[in-house]
Amino acid sequence: MKLRDYQEICKAKIEANWRKGSHKQLAVMPTGAGKTVLFAALASEFTRKNQGVLVVAHREELIIQAAEKLAAATGIIPGIIKAGYKPNVDAPIQVGSIQTLARRQKYPEANLIIIDEAHHAASNSYRQLIAQYPDAQILGVTATPQRIDGYGFEDLFEKLVVGATTGQLIAEGHLCKFKMIGGFAKLGLFTPKGRDFTIKELERAATKIKPEDVVKCWQDYCFGKKTVVFAVNVSHSQAIAEQFQKNGIAAEHLDGETPTGERKAILERFRTGSTQIISNCGILTEGFDCPDIDVVQCARPTTSISLWLQMLGRALRPSPGKEYAILVDQTDNWYRLGTPDQHRHWSLKPESVDKNSPGVRNCGYCHHVFKPMEARITSKVVWNPRSETFETLLTTPCPNCSKPVTWQLISSSDITPNQEKKEEFDLEVEYREIPSECRFEILEQIVKIRKLGSRFKNLPNREKKFIHSLTELIHQQSDIQLAEIRVALDILEIGFSPTEILAHALLVPLCQLAAYNNWYQIERLMKGRTGDIKKLIWDMLPKHYQKKIHQLKKDLAEKPTPSAILSQVTFKVGDPVAAAATNDLKYLWHGVVEEVSDDGSEVFVFWQSSQGTATSSYEIHEASYLRRLFI
Repeated sequence: MKLRDYQEICKAKIEANWRKGSHKQLAVMPTGAGKTVLFAALASEFTRKNQGVLVVAHREELIIQAAEKLAAATGIIPGIIKAGYKPNVDAPIQVGSIQTLARRQKYPEANLIIIDEAHHAASNSYRQLIAQYPDAQILGVTATPQRIDGYGFEDLFEKLVVGATTGQLIAEGHLCKFKMIGGFAKLGLFTPKGRDFTIKELERAATKIKPEDVVKCWQDYCFGKKTVVFAVNVSHSQAIAEQFQKNGIAAEHLDGETPTGERKAILERFRTGSTQIISNCGILTEGFDCPDIDVVQCARPTTSISLWLQMLGRALRPSPGKEYAILVDQTDNWYRLGTPDQHRHWSLKPESVDKNSPGVRNCGYCHHVFKPMEARITSKVVWNPRSETFETLLTTPCPNCSKPVTWQLISSSDITPNQEKKEEFDLEVEYREIPSECRFEILEQIVKIRKLGSRFKNLPNREKKFIHSLTELIHQQSDIQLAEIRVALDILEIGFSPTEILAHALLVPLCQLAAYNNWYQIERLMKGRTGDIKKLIWDMLPKHYQKKIHQLKKDLAEKPTPSAILSQVTFKVGDPVAAAATNDLKYLWHGVVEEVSDDGSEVFVFWQSSQGTATSSYEIHEASYLRRLFI
C-alpha cells in the first residue's frame, strides 16, 4: 500500500522520534487524511521484524475498519479482541476493543501499541492499557488532540507529531472543497466552557431546531444530495427522519441502540443510494467512511472542537463527480468553532477554560483554569474549629504545574435556588485533618454530645454531662475506636484524656462486676471492643482484679456451659423472674417476662425494684443469673 507524500513525511517524523527515545507519541491528521493507512504502514514495519502489534479502538466500526486496512497493508489477517468475535491469539497483529481489554484484563504481547481516535485516551481504561506496556512504542492517532476540560495530553504522550492540515489537503486535492451555510437560528443557549452541553441543554435546543425546519433547509440548499444529519438526541433524530419520509424523501435513523445487523443494512442502503438521508445521534462521528456523502447537516450544538470537526469531516472526502461538499449548520457552532480548514495550533499542553464555567477550578500558583478529572480527585474530612463542623475538602493536582488545588465540597442541599454554589474553603482557618480510620458518624455523635452539654453554664456540670453522655455512647457502640475518642477530644479541645474517659466508662464498671463475680456481664461489657481499648483497660486494671477475672474465666471453663444448664429451663411470657447482684439467693430485682424470641434464645424482662423500673433483654447464654420463681 503506497503512502501519499504527507503520510510518508508523518511516518518519518514518528520513526525519527522513536530512534531518539520518545516512546509515546501522538500523531495529528485531519479526518479523511488516512490515519488508518498510516498506522497500517507502521504496523507492517514491526511485523516484518516479527514484533507484535496491538491496535485499540472504542467502536466496532473502527475495529473492523482497522482490521481490513491492516490486512491489506501487511497480508496478515489480524486477530480481533472483542465480544462476539472468534479470537486468533496466534496472529502477530491484534485489533482490540478497549472495553473488552479493560474488562478481561488480558493484554496480548506487543511491541507497538496504536490507539485510534486517541483524543479518548485520557480515560482510565486507556491509562491502564498504556501502563501494561512500559517498553513498547505507543502511538496515538487523532484529528483533534484537544480536550475541553482544561487538561492536555502531556501526562500520556511525550511528543506531538502534526501532519498535513485540512487546508493543505484541500489545496492538494486529497480533501474536497466545501461551502458552509449557517446563521439560521439563535438558540439562546448559554455557551459553557470546559464542558459540552448537558442533555437538558440539548433537549432545549431540540425544541428550536424543529424537524420541519431541518427538512426545509435541506430542500432549499441541498435538495437531492446524499446527506448525513446529526441530531440532538434519539427522539430528535427519529423525528427528523420521519419528517423527511413524510416529504417523500428516503430517510432512515441510526443510534447506538440500533442492532448491528440492522445498522449494517441501513448503511449499505445509504452507500448504494436507495437511502438518501441518514439521521443519527452520536453514531457516525467516527469510523464511517463513505466518500460520496455530499452534505453534512448539523442540528446539534456542541462546544467540542473534536466532535465538530469529526461531524464535518464526513463530507470532506473526495469522490468522482463531487465538486464540493455542503456543510449546513443549523446551530451556532460555526461561529463558536470555525470552519474545518481554519488554522489551529495543536499542543499537548493544557489550555485554560472559562473560570465561570460550573465545576472548574483555578490554580492559586499558576492561575491555570481547568475542570478536574474525577479519577484524580482525592478527598479528606477535616474539622473546622471556627464553625465547629466537619467539612470535606477535595484536592487534585493542577494539570499545568502539578501543584495541589484544594476546595471545599458543599452539599447541594445547603444551596438555595437563587444562590451560586461556592466551593472554596477559608484559608484563614486552621483545619484539623481527620484520620481516614476514624468514622465520621461516630465523631459527629461526640460533637453532638458536646453541643448538648453546652447549655449548662456551670463548667463542672457541663463536664459531668459530657462524660456521662460519652459513657453511654461507649456502652452502646462497642466497636468505638480509641483513635476516634482521642481525635474527638482533641478537636473539641476538651480537657480529658482518652484514658480518663475510658476509665470512667469501662474500668469502673469492670471492677464492680469482677467484685460480684459476674463473668457474663463482664463478657457483655467488653464484647466487641477493639484490641487497643481492651489492652488499655487491662493495663489499668488493679492486679487483684486481673487475677479474679482470670479465675472467673477458668472456673467457667470447668463448669457446664450456661446453654447446657438453660436447655433444661424455658421461659414463657408472664413468668415471674428475679436477678441478684451476686450468685447467692438474695434477690435485689424482681420482674416479669414480657417477651420471648421465636427460637427461645432471647428473653425480654420488665424489672421493678425500690430504685425504679427498667426493661432489659438477655441472650440465652447470659440468662444464667435469671432465677425463675416457681410460685
